Amino acid sequence: MFAITRRAGERVLAVAGDLTGSMVGELDRAVHAAAPGVILDLSELRRLDPEGASCLRRWRDHGVPLRRMSPLVSLLLQSDPDVKE
Repeated sequence: MFAITRRAGERVLAVAGDLTGSMVGELDRAVHAAAPGVILDLSELRRLDPEGASCLRRWRDHGVPLRRMSPLVSLLLQSDPDVKE
């Protein structure tokens, strides 16, 4: 689920529940609709699969701030499954 709100003059897109491959397209559309200057609030994100993590990394790399994420989500976003060591 995604909800766009304003907090202290910022446009915030809250991501709640699961972010899985089937939801990536919906998140992409929501970010595009809220852009420019949108911030992703991940405080209510409960489950993240590899496709969801890749989507968040892509938005982060395009300059979209990711805020209020759990330590687990932060760790999942640091690891890149496409990099072979």
